Amino acid sequence: MIHARLRGKRSCRPKMLSIVALLVLFSTGATGANHVTGSVRNQSRGEPAAGDEVILIRLGNGMSEEARAKTDAQGAFTLNVQRPDKPHLVRVFHQSVSYDQQVSAGQARSIKVFDAATQVQGITGAIEILRTAINGDLLHVSDLVEIKNISSPPLTQVGEHTFEVYLPASAKIDSVMAAGPDDTGMMISVTPVPGQPGHYTVNFPLRRFPNKAYVSVAAVGGYDSAGHEILLALACLRDPGNRQQPLSGPHREPSKGWGRSGV
Repeated sequence: MIHARLRGKRSCRPKMLSIVALLVLFSTGATGANHVTGSVRNQSRGEPAAGDEVILIRLGNGMSEEARAKTDAQGAFTLNVQRPDKPHLVRVFHQSVSYDQQVSAGQARSIKVFDAATQVQGITGAIEILRTAINGDLLHVSDLVEIKNISSPPLTQVGEHTFEVYLPASAKIDSVMAAGPDDTGMMISVTPVPGQPGHYTVNFPLRRFPNKAYVSVAAVGGYDSAGHEILLALACLRDPGNRQQPLSGPHREPSKGWGRSGV
């Protein structure tokens, strides 16, 4: 009887160790699932981006901030996830420019950022899609413009005149939506240039690689005469062969009478 009891106690010990090990693994997994980790690298300098602000945003009905942190000396960060069942967005601010990536709880992300400059070489634009519709005396134009930033060293262009639109004075802009290389779109505002009817500027950072701008324009009245100018003037593209052309600088008006293939 004594030997039997001893054998019984010995047989329980491996089971207890297995249960403890499973609890530890479960706890570790649950903790990892409630965090988002990652690293941020400055591609302009080829080094970790230390001290950048990182925000975890919960998506769904609007956008809600869940956590905030700063990158360490190695560019690493960890964010606590309050609602692991919801989709999230990681937003990194580097030199006042945001860089976004969608993420789920438990995932790790590597995010590239770039130094900002007001003058950047290697930026071109081209019209990808252009749609028109007429309703009475109203001509509506929807335009998708792809703006490429292939600067070397890679930089993000910032400033009040990163994107400009010239329209006839009778036209007005309905809306402008912009999307960066990650295809995360946002509505942005346009600013009329004082004393220059039909001249608008857009302040949207032109990040490295493709950016997209969706411009919705309406011309009220006289669309036969004004409509052709609208098709030409959008995004300051002035190449009649629709080849890629450097974007115009501040206060450079488009040439009159230029056409575009297919218009």
